[in-house]
Amino acid sequence: MTVNKVSTGSFQLVAPSTSAALLKNPDVGYLHVQFGQYWQASAGGVQAAGRSGKVKIATTAAQLGELQAVKSGALSAAASSSSTFEGWIFADAALRMAAGDTIPDYTVPMRLFSADNIGSITLDDASMNSGSWYGPTEPIADGFEKVWGVS
Repeated sequence: MTVNKVSTGSFQLVAPSTSAALLKNPDVGYLHVQFGQYWQASAGGVQAAGRSGKVKIATTAAQLGELQAVKSGALSAAASSSSTFEGWIFADAALRMAAGDTIPDYTVPMRLFSADNIGSITLDDASMNSGSWYGPTEPIADGFEKVWGVS
């Protein structure tokens, strides 16, 4: 395994350092890109190394652009937790802390999106914002609003 140590401050190095790592390790078949903003530059590195079609790229970011890339085949997979649900739990935790209450353990919905299941979801902003890619959304708001006494 090779870790490509880049950041937003060295973004211009993503493609060439990815290419160099692939040329140094020609048996690499998979590339994991941690953040969505790096996958296209990383794909450029794969192409520059002459490894297009030989290296599968996956990311742990699953926003609309990444999932559209999974559908088109540009990304092999995207895995993520529901950012909509995380927003609710962050608000819940803040309100509980302000009230002096304990914060419960939360189970955040996660999902792996691939060619096998990408057709089961609607790829649009409304679906992304609702959290529907991860399952039913109605109980999320209803459950928190009930706890907060606003339902």
